[in-house]
Amino acid sequence: SVEFFNYKIPTDEEVPLTIEDISHPRFSYAVTKILGESSFLNYAKAGYFEAVIVRYHNVYGPNMGFRHVIPQLVERFNAKERPFKIYGHNQTRSFNFIEDAVIGTLLAIEKGKNQNIYHIGDSEEISIEELTKYIGAILKYNGDYEYAPTFPGSVSRRCPNISKAKKDISYNPKINWKIGVKDTVNWYTNYLSSNKPKESFYDKYSIKDSKKTK
Repeated sequence: SVEFFNYKIPTDEEVPLTIEDISHPRFSYAVTKILGESSFLNYAKAGYFEAVIVRYHNVYGPNMGFRHVIPQLVERFNAKERPFKIYGHNQTRSFNFIEDAVIGTLLAIEKGKNQNIYHIGDSEEISIEELTKYIGAILKYNGDYEYAPTFPGSVSRRCPNISKAKKDISYNPKINWKIGVKDTVNWYTNYLSSNKPKESFYDKYSIKDSKKTK
């Protein structure tokens, strides 16, 4: 919606949900979200139950697995990647620490209005380059950085307007992204020093030792 129809950022809950390519496997995740929202809201209208929808925006924190950008970055820094590639450096995200997301969810349960949708996230938008270099500084990386193409199907910008959640349910995230990211990086650093993840970033995307597999 932002890229094709110029909806403003931060986006509010009224922005139309848009799928760029219905055949792309990455968008199947978004389709299930749309179907879920539609099902709950319309069953609620029929009188079966009340429904309040929360839309999470880049929730992160310790022990979140390895299929997300922050743990993947920690894993790659830990693997001594040089030069360090920044995939989609100019893309932006607004990260929401798990503690704030949990509080927002509880507030929506307690105070949310029936048939309403609430963005649970943070309104501070940062670039992937800023995030990457901040994590690199935490981990004392002193090498070069190199821009690299983003992964197919990844949106260029994501930042929620949370004013409705602030007004209706008194949601107000407290954890600054730098504090939350540092806590998360420290957790993963400690984890990687004593455990080997079941599936690494390199296994998932096949970007390490690619010459050996040819």
